[in-house]
Amino acid sequence: MKKLFTILFCFFSCYINAKVTGNNEGAESISNPKSYIGDEYISKKEFARKIDLSCTVAHPYDGTEEEWEEERKKCIFSKLTFDYKNVVESIKLNDKIYLTPINGINIFLKKTKEQNYPDLDDEVRIYSEINNKVIDQLIIYSNKYEMESFYAKSQYYFIDNYIYILIYDSLEEGQTLNSWSKYSVENNGKFKLQESIKCHYVFKDEKEMNVCKHIQ
Repeated sequence: MKKLFTILFCFFSCYINAKVTGNNEGAESISNPKSYIGDEYISKKEFARKIDLSCTVAHPYDGTEEEWEEERKKCIFSKLTFDYKNVVESIKLNDKIYLTPINGINIFLKKTKEQNYPDLDDEVRIYSEINNKVIDQLIIYSNKYEMESFYAKSQYYFIDNYIYILIYDSLEEGQTLNSWSKYSVENNGKFKLQESIKCHYVFKDEKEMNVCKHIQ
């Protein structure tokens, strides 16, 4: 069972080169801010809506390596080309990664929690800043594991003129959408929710279903 759960978290792999240079003041200068903005697919509602249909495992309790490979290729996450794990691991705990300002507001990423076995949870937040003062913050990347119940919740992001956050759940049967959100950066530095998809489980016809609602 645990082998199956591990496979579910390795459903896709992708790679990116991101060069960073640290200093002793808890901040970093970066050679290419675009190395940290995430995958553009995360900004697309259509991508989020296809998770449940494409990433559910047909045979969660058995199957050959070839069958697992076919499941991986079918899953919409296989389209991602941004290696979140590799990029996040390259960021030092509590160091600031400044990105291109949005709406004239300075923004930076900061790893606020890192994996430390046996605790495998990690977390990255985005902050807005005016006159060297933090105005607002959001969790944009995280992994939370519950190994005993074979469950995990993961969070990915994409940043352009808006901030997009996708959260999905991983169960033995595969991945399902938890939520998708689009935020703007206002003139006062606050993050404002512009659009979202929220999902929850309900029982219908003796089956558990993930029901999602689009909110504007």
